[in-house]
Amino acid sequence: MKISHQDLFDRAVAAYARACARDGVAFAQPSLSASHVDGDTVTLANINGPLARYRWAGAKVLRVSG
Repeated sequence: MKISHQDLFDRAVAAYARACARDGVAFAQPSLSASHVDGDTVTLANINGPLARYRWAGAKVLRVSG
């Protein structure tokens, strides 16, 4: 299943927010313009730099790092 860059970004941000809440760390809002989508992988970033990387795995996003 193909996923749009915007949908991948939105799903990665939601997964990142859940991971921050679960891990008890402050959520830093990713910026669409600072983030980068490369194929099925999105690197979430903001003005302070990279925050996390997620990969599209067919029906969900998986955290690669961060």
